[in-house]
Amino acid sequence: MRDVFRAFYPPSDSEFEHLWSDGIIVLDTNTLLNFFRYTPETRDDFFRVLESFADGLWLPYQVGLEFQQSRLAVINSTGEAFETVRKAAKTAKDGLKASFDAYSNHPTLDRGKLVEEVEKLFKSFEANLAKTEQAHKRSLQGKNDPERTFARITNLFEGRVGSGFSEQELGQIRSEGQGRYEKKVPPGFKDANKTTGDPYGDLIVWKEIIRQAAASQKPVIFVTGDVKEDWWRREQGHTYGPRPELVDEFWAGVQQRIHFYEPLQFLRFATKRRQVSISDQSFDEVEQVAEAERLRDVLLRRREDLVREARVRRREMERQQRALPSDARRSELLEELSAIDEAERHIRNEQKALDARLSAALGGGLAGEDVTGEKRHEQLRTRIHQQERLERRLADLGSLRERRNEIERQLLATHRSRDDEPSSFNQVRWMEAERELKKVERALRELDESL
Repeated sequence: MRDVFRAFYPPSDSEFEHLWSDGIIVLDTNTLLNFFRYTPETRDDFFRVLESFADGLWLPYQVGLEFQQSRLAVINSTGEAFETVRKAAKTAKDGLKASFDAYSNHPTLDRGKLVEEVEKLFKSFEANLAKTEQAHKRSLQGKNDPERTFARITNLFEGRVGSGFSEQELGQIRSEGQGRYEKKVPPGFKDANKTTGDPYGDLIVWKEIIRQAAASQKPVIFVTGDVKEDWWRREQGHTYGPRPELVDEFWAGVQQRIHFYEPLQFLRFATKRRQVSISDQSFDEVEQVAEAERLRDVLLRRREDLVREARVRRREMERQQRALPSDARRSELLEELSAIDEAERHIRNEQKALDARLSAALGGGLAGEDVTGEKRHEQLRTRIHQQERLERRLADLGSLRERRNEIERQLLATHRSRDDEPSSFNQVRWMEAERELKKVERALRELDESL
């Protein structure tokens, strides 16, 4: 049974041994970028573990490309923390000084002295913060901390980077990805509506891993901080390993096992395997950064949803506004409606007058008229011709009524939109999305600054 449904079972002891002894170790983009978020001590510990597996490391071209494209943004985001801390300190200082105002006449609290002490305290704090900020800026220049980290990652994967795909092959993968995403086939379908980056990036990485493993006939250990359900099998908030579809797809292409680890899990297994000792603080920090990355992923996806929602609501509002008549056009429609009413009344009056004349002609003439038989026939023929013309005008009356209905629909749409119908609903939803989007953007900035 295990051989038939291997994707639903963890690797056996012999498979684990094969994975760690002979497998290819692949790190995803976020795992690499997090090295710029770790403290030097944690970063050194993690590097020592990876260097002990140097012969098994391999980097997909797509991962390397995404790493190069995002590296500077991650490094520069760490500098924004100082301005946030500075603003928080000012708020705290202003709050303390404001609280003293309530006790300006207190018998023992000396407001002036308290304010002086607060100013002295925060002046010292600002000086230390500025000194730290300058040190941080210097660390971002030349061959300092970030550059050393970049150089170390570069050396770690020297000669171990995939060749990537041709433009034609990438086109085929993206075309295949459209069908896979529609059917929720992993990986990557959670990125189907991604507004930044390549929505097919995960699928490209996956295809490249399979190709490399098939060429070398080796199993793969995939280290990823991406915990979305298009990579992992998740049930009621618990994670049970890679998606079975991925294990089966990998086996079908390679006849080997693939196993996934989050960065902390990988460190725990790897340190035991290589007998590398790292501090408990390093384990804790790797988990903290991973947790922040999970939160960032949730916020980014919510931001994408809100951007899409705001765009849809905005387009709908604009469409409705274009469909509605302007005030000038509304006046024209009202005038046309009055003209139609007048035309209808005129036609009805003509019909009544003609009916009366026709009835008199058939009955022997109008009152006070001495009409001979030939004259009566002439009058009758005239009335019949008039009746035919009137009937043609009555046919025109149907068109007038259709036009009236169309005008009334347009005027009613204008009234509803200006009150509380779809246009107002879309405006409210657009404003709500914009407000929440600002909160999400702020949360993302604070999250980046906290690392």
